[in-house]
Amino acid sequence: MQSTSARAYDLSAYEEARKPAEINTHQRPHLTVRTTRRAKKSVSPLRLFCCAVLLVCLVAVAICNQVAMVEKGHQLSLAQQELETLKNEAAILQTKLESTASTKTIEENASQLGMGRVEPYQINYVQLTGEDKIEVAEGPGDSVVIQSALSVYHDLLEYMKLK
Repeated sequence: MQSTSARAYDLSAYEEARKPAEINTHQRPHLTVRTTRRAKKSVSPLRLFCCAVLLVCLVAVAICNQVAMVEKGHQLSLAQQELETLKNEAAILQTKLESTASTKTIEENASQLGMGRVEPYQINYVQLTGEDKIEVAEGPGDSVVIQSALSVYHDLLEYMKLK
């Protein structure tokens, strides 16, 4: 018998039993090579035509997209040029407006029309101490005068921007 320490290294108990045919025969199996002609895979003309048509369509779409992009780019550049022109025109008009609305220009225009600064003796203050009342005049002749007076009064209020 084997000792206990040698039994620990005995791996034959765990191995599978070999078949007798495997042990003695180390021969190669006999292989035969058969040659056959393989049929060439050919592409059908219909499939080739469809692929060609698809390729032509894709190229045409790419060209159309490129043309559309060029047109849009041209339109964009024209719009940017117009925007720049309008901005310049707006700046010019703003400058003209500022120069027209200046105090010096207004004084010059007023002096050309015969207007001048108000002198202290031309200023009259009106003070109303009584009650406001409305009197309605009777008679056909007075109504024309009253209507024209009211018209002048309304024109005066509109001129003074009180109405």
